[in-house]
Amino acid sequence: MFKMNEPVLVDSPSEALKNESGVFELVSPQGEVLLLACEPGLAMGVPERVSFDPRRTRTDNRWEIKKIAESPPASA
Repeated sequence: MFKMNEPVLVDSPSEALKNESGVFELVSPQGEVLLLACEPGLAMGVPERVSFDPRRTRTDNRWEIKKIAESPPASA
C-alpha cells in the first residue's frame, strides 16, 4: 500500500500499518513527528518521537504516514 516517500492520510496508523514492512514517518494530528519500524507477522515497534512541527497540525484528526526506508535496521 505504501510507496517510498509518498505521504498517505489515515484515521488509524495501527490499521494502516498492519502487515507492512519498513520504516515509517508518522505525523500525528497535533504535529508530533514519530519514526516506526514494522515487519509483517511481528508486533509493531515502539514509535520514537523525533520532533514537533506545529505547521503540520491537522484539524481533521488524520495521521500522515510516509514510508522512508524499505526495511527496518538490523538489531545490534
